[in-house]
Amino acid sequence: MNNKKNFGILIGLFTLVLLSVSCSQGTSQPGSSAPTVSPTATPDLSQPPASKEAIITELIPQGKMAQRNESNNVTIEAVLQSKLTVGSKELTFNVTMDTHSVNLDVYDLAGMATLRNSQGQQFKATSWQAPKGGHHRSGTLDFKSDQPILQQDTKYIELLIKDVANVPERVLLWELRQSGS
Repeated sequence: MNNKKNFGILIGLFTLVLLSVSCSQGTSQPGSSAPTVSPTATPDLSQPPASKEAIITELIPQGKMAQRNESNNVTIEAVLQSKLTVGSKELTFNVTMDTHSVNLDVYDLAGMATLRNSQGQQFKATSWQAPKGGHHRSGTLDFKSDQPILQQDTKYIELLIKDVANVPERVLLWELRQSGS
């Protein structure tokens, strides 16, 4: 009977040792090789703090990519070619001019076109690449700036073309919305 009693005590001690070892595995003792777990995480200072609002990186035109103005027997159509990225400093349009009464070769849109955003900023065209065509002319109209043309809260952009066929100003408008909205 004494042996059974000693065996029971031995099993009890063995169980206590196992419980003690399993409970202490999460802590580190000096000289032990167990990893140290810090109770507070160190913030990553290389990244800006997360905002509660999503950062918008792209704007999307509402409606058609092509906008058209018909006045004084001249039709001007502009198709937005650039992806509308917030912070973009360049935008490109394909522009087509058509008429049956005016020689369109005399118009250099680089000097006649301005881009305006909803914040009121204006940007002059930097180039107009279009071959001569008489009554039908198509080409690429570029805008490049040292400051962003599109901002996160830009609601629209307008392409303004002045003095084609005695029309003081033609306005082609693209309303924009934030991607994901």
